Amino acid sequence: MLDGALLAGGVGMLGAVSALVALALAASLSSMLERRRRIAGDLGLETLVLVGATWLAGVGMAATLLALLGHFGALGMSATAGLAAVLAWPWGRERTRPQRAIAWRGVAAAAAIVLVGLALRWPAADYPLAGRDQGTYTLRAQHTLRTGGLHAIDPVLAAAGRETSARAGPADLQGLYRRSGEPWRVDRYEASYRPGFYLADIESGRVHPQFFHLHPMLMATAGLVLGPAHVDGVVLLYAALALLG
Repeated sequence: MLDGALLAGGVGMLGAVSALVALALAASLSSMLERRRRIAGDLGLETLVLVGATWLAGVGMAATLLALLGHFGALGMSATAGLAAVLAWPWGRERTRPQRAIAWRGVAAAAAIVLVGLALRWPAADYPLAGRDQGTYTLRAQHTLRTGGLHAIDPVLAAAGRETSARAGPADLQGLYRRSGEPWRVDRYEASYRPGFYLADIESGRVHPQFFHLHPMLMATAGLVLGPAHVDGVVLLYAALALLG
């Protein structure tokens, strides 16, 4: 009974944290939309798409910066999104144009297109171990969720880097990672490691992410809201924006 109570409490805490992140992100998007509405007088379909894409880019850049500092997580993202909501809110700004009537037929048509498109896209496929790009991004996003950062230290490789072996081949981990000696590779790239990562330095066991862009970080942000097993859920948001576009 005690284990069940603790499990229920942990699930409830995770749910509350996920809700906090979701509310903060929604608040930042709402502030951006309200700012645009007060400037333009209404929110057209083009505005929704452009503001939505801009918001996604901002979320991805904020998540990347937090991960570079080693502080990516629910608290950091919630605080960042909350601050963005405050800064984006159109304080004291008045409407410059009269509001137009909402074209409900157009809204209904757009909603139908999005719902049908998402139904065809569901479920999102992450291919975590299939050697495909999306699988690489899944592994990267889940790593960031676990560690709060982008880089990692592999203690086995670090230990192997401090050892010497007279044998070449699989018994010698150093022999598996042949240095090329090219100056540009120093502390940047020594060998492949795992999908989505490469070995930067065998002596320290330092591992760096491969491909540095926003998609894996947006997946990690989705993981804060939906859980680590559903980082691929953000592709549905991409799909919705693309269909609206």
